[in-house]
Amino acid sequence: MRSIDIGWKGHEYASKERCRVLIGEDEILINGQIRSRPTDIDLKINYAIRLTAAWETKAVRIAGSFDGKATDFDFQRNGTLWTNWDGQSLADALEPDISLTPLTNTLPLRRLNIAVGESREISVLYFDLEAGNVDLREQRYTRLSERQYRFETVPAGFSANIDVDENGFVLEYPGLFSRQ
Repeated sequence: MRSIDIGWKGHEYASKERCRVLIGEDEILINGQIRSRPTDIDLKINYAIRLTAAWETKAVRIAGSFDGKATDFDFQRNGTLWTNWDGQSLADALEPDISLTPLTNTLPLRRLNIAVGESREISVLYFDLEAGNVDLREQRYTRLSERQYRFETVPAGFSANIDVDENGFVLEYPGLFSRQ
């Protein structure tokens, strides 16, 4: 199993993130932690994501707290249907998008393998850790060059050009995250 260790600095909440990606023959396991200085905002998040070898997400687990509010999500995916332990179901999404981390931008980039100059719209299961909820969202990725993508929320509202490394992991997400 190949291991990749990654770290990011979050600019919005002065957070630090550490993530380990274990790439095996049959599956990919990702575990990460996001922390902030208690003087800024109390942020303690742990996440785990299980994927197939083709970068298709099978499960996501998020636990911790944001500014004193507990966060606990545990979703499994079967096709495009996501279900959690208490029976909540959401459909029509293949990837999770966890606010407060650029890691989840890598998942659709690796799975879709978009050619330079092409765009793809996707539905994601969006985990809004600040608000403590989860819902479906639409996003668009356009590959601008070998190592740069434009990320957009659909309908239009937010966009950013994201630089990635040779493995598709975010190097720079302007104004939000920088690789350490």
